[in-house]
Amino acid sequence: MRLRFLGSTSEAGACPSLYETDRGTIVVQGLEVVDREARADHE
Repeated sequence: MRLRFLGSTSEAGACPSLYETDRGTIVVQGLEVVDREARADHE
């Protein structure tokens, strides 16, 4: 799988970062969200 860097919210290149794959999907690199209430909004 090939990744194309789309961007990051950090000037220093820290997480989160977004990538597009050659399969048409998006990869998010960052810290895992462990707060149940925060995760409930996106599951």
